[in-house]
Amino acid sequence: MKRSGDELTQNLIGLYAYMVRRLLQANVRNDASAIEEVENLLRNIADGWKEAAGSPHLIQDAV
Repeated sequence: MKRSGDELTQNLIGLYAYMVRRLLQANVRNDASAIEEVENLLRNIADGWKEAAGSPHLIQDAV
């Protein structure tokens, strides 16, 4: 099962790196839509963590 946790970790690292790039682009280009994109991604991640916190077996299965 460790492989699943490693995959989740790598996916999150990639997603966070993408969001940082988008925020940098938004700053340089004064692009509100890029900020909204990142905001929506963060909301989805937060919702996923909230769901996982309510279901401990989901967290254990990922590790």
